[in-house]
Amino acid sequence: MGPHHLPQQNTITTGTTSLVSTNKLANFNIQENFVTGGTATLSYNNTFSEQNAYLNLFNPVTTAYFDLVVAQPLLQGFGLALNNRTIRVAKNNLRAADIVFKQQVVVTVGTVVQATGCW
Repeated sequence: MGPHHLPQQNTITTGTTSLVSTNKLANFNIQENFVTGGTATLSYNNTFSEQNAYLNLFNPVTTAYFDLVVAQPLLQGFGLALNNRTIRVAKNNLRAADIVFKQQVVVTVGTVVQATGCW
């Protein structure tokens, strides 16, 4: 956010003819999902505020915090069987593709042997 200008009616109480407020934000989140259905989220939030008014006792002001949230569902979405299903499906598809490949090799070898009359 850029500076925000606000004209002032009384320069004695504010100390300026135009109040300029500047706010800067720096926030991020990182989330990790677990095979049990749980999640962990780490958040960092930082705000820096500054004004050009010299009568403001708390100037500049910065607020920051870290937040760690760990959640584990105990009913819906809980368990390894539910959350590993995509991995099991992928492994089964890999096994099926391997069997199809082996079958194609056997058929190809059989066709070559039959065509060359080696038996």
